[in-house]
Amino acid sequence: MTEKATTKTVQGTHGLYSVSSTIEVTSDSINIFKCLVNSTILKRTQESSLQIPDEFFPRMSKLFTAFILFLFLFVGIMGAAAFYQYRKRENMEELRKRPTTEEYMSVLNRQEKLKLDVGEFSNSTSDWTSE
Repeated sequence: MTEKATTKTVQGTHGLYSVSSTIEVTSDSINIFKCLVNSTILKRTQESSLQIPDEFFPRMSKLFTAFILFLFLFVGIMGAAAFYQYRKRENMEELRKRPTTEEYMSVLNRQEKLKLDVGEFSNSTSDWTSE
């Protein structure tokens, strides 16, 4: 992590140094940080550690993520089912507007009868014109 740290060193009025270092902590970082101060004059090393609790980086639980995913899937399926029922109802209404088989056959029979009547009428009129 030291390559990500930015360190400032400032010399004070009494010849003492003030050192400050900052590190940007993200949710994928390790949550324990150590600060080492090494003095070559005193031949001592001082260590301090800092632990950042996970509560600073809340994560969504896998169960909640799965719930949201299934909720969207359920809403999508219900929407598709509603659309299917709507189309089915439209088709049924269109079929109800059409004539039944009996009505259709009755119309065909009347049409055939009219054709026969017209044929007989044309035959009888041709007899009149030929005389």
